[in-house]
Amino acid sequence: MAVVLLVRPSKEEGIEFDVPVAPMSTFRELWLPACEVLGLKWVPQFETGIPVSVEDVPDVLEELRALKAWLDQPGNATAPIIGERVEMLMDGLEKASKNPHAYITIG
Repeated sequence: MAVVLLVRPSKEEGIEFDVPVAPMSTFRELWLPACEVLGLKWVPQFETGIPVSVEDVPDVLEELRALKAWLDQPGNATAPIIGERVEMLMDGLEKASKNPHAYITIG
């Protein structure tokens, strides 16, 4: 199993796309401990899967920015493994949020 961002637009507008986030083992071993250190609330829910409304995207992005800032600290061994995926997820969410009728789920 894996964690993936899935974006499904309304029938009339937008393009469907997916963004791979992490294999489940990587999510559990690296993402979840970082979430615990940072006190994140949204990101840990990706393990079981959650819908994200367009209105919630700013809150999710705020947590992902905090995670990225933590990863960017010198000597953080987790950064080379998940840093790029965090950025890809942020880009995907920003793209998805431009369609007010998009169905967004991460899990």
